Amino acid sequence: MHAEDHDRLPGVADIHWNMGFWEMLLRSLDQADPWLHRTVGNIGISLPCFGWLSASGSVSARGLLLAVAALTALLIVAPCAEWMLRRRSFLALNFRGTRIPQSYGMVILLVAGPLLLLNALVLPAEAPDRLVWFACITAFGCLGFVDDVYGDKKVKGLRGHVRALVTERRITTGLVKALGGLAAALLIGMWLQPDQPLRAVLAAGVIALSANAVNLLDLRPGRACGAFCVVGLAILGVLWQRNGGLSIPGLLYIVM
Repeated sequence: MHAEDHDRLPGVADIHWNMGFWEMLLRSLDQADPWLHRTVGNIGISLPCFGWLSASGSVSARGLLLAVAALTALLIVAPCAEWMLRRRSFLALNFRGTRIPQSYGMVILLVAGPLLLLNALVLPAEAPDRLVWFACITAFGCLGFVDDVYGDKKVKGLRGHVRALVTERRITTGLVKALGGLAAALLIGMWLQPDQPLRAVLAAGVIALSANAVNLLDLRPGRACGAFCVVGLAILGVLWQRNGGLSIPGLLYIVM
């Protein structure tokens, strides 16, 4: 194939242009770091917290881009998701008899998923960790959404789903969610610890049991979310201290 024929292939020039544009964008962000550090340092003269950020070197244009993207996503996605769920009549009665949006937890996936991928692109060194988080929330988020929308509300608990399989020869979405979540946890555990089977199983157990614990708390509005935020913020504090505050843990996108 001649070079001129290669250039005529649909999409090839676009891919080259997009990669060049992305590299130019990252290079421009890096070039803006000195100006950003000077600006933060000047502000830090009157505000000590900004001075600490400048001195620690944790402020960067790439990080600022991620922060702006995260704030934008939080302000736009959540209300749009609620509007869409209500418009599609994805509603359910809560314990007070009020019709509220169902599967609103998908906002976590819609916000955190793109941010994790953007983080992986903007900070390639953190890409492996971000892709693990993305795979985890995508798997559990999609399984939960399918169960919420198509599940049989009369069948409750793992015992009920197993009973439906044994006595009625019926596979419920709740059983699919349980088995699919376990399979996803095992795959992610093997991804994290490819050469250490015992640690891979331990990681899978932590992932699966954590999801189950949150699910058990989801009996009253805000209970599961509140417990997750308390535990998540505690873990974030430990990670932040261990890393010296120089990196953003992937868990932060989920807690937001």
